[in-house]
Amino acid sequence: MLYSSQLQRFYKREYATRDIKKSMREDKNLKEFKGIVKSENPNDTWEDIYHRNLVKLALMILLYVYSNDDEKISNEELKNIKRVNKEEKRYLTNDDHMEIYNLAVKKMTLSAFLEYIRQQEYKESIFNDACDRAKKSMIKNRVYDKILADLKEEFKRYSK
Repeated sequence: MLYSSQLQRFYKREYATRDIKKSMREDKNLKEFKGIVKSENPNDTWEDIYHRNLVKLALMILLYVYSNDDEKISNEELKNIKRVNKEEKRYLTNDDHMEIYNLAVKKMTLSAFLEYIRQQEYKESIFNDACDRAKKSMIKNRVYDKILADLKEEFKRYSK
């Protein structure tokens, strides 16, 4: 099953075994040289924090959709997740990457996903924006569109 092997190896290789000093240096370099602001910074604007949460939630939506279409993540789906992760990597902290990793190593069910959203206290507006971001980078497939539409419906029911 590809879901439990390649995806786990990808996230383990990328984030679980990172050297702490190296990651601190990377965070400092990103902040200094690219002007990227991390959420630990008290000077963060709400836009920075919102975008960081949007990216994190969009990646988790992709993981949910891809893992629930046929109970595994194919090579093409994994490539797409890696591409989105690479595009948005600079917006996420190491803690965010570890959070995504922890959810990626287990099968993401609807109840687990909705519970995660409840714990993080995400509102409907950021959820809808993250769904739009995920759909923009999602592989074009009717099955994925249906899973995403069902997820939106369940979120509306769950959030009431």
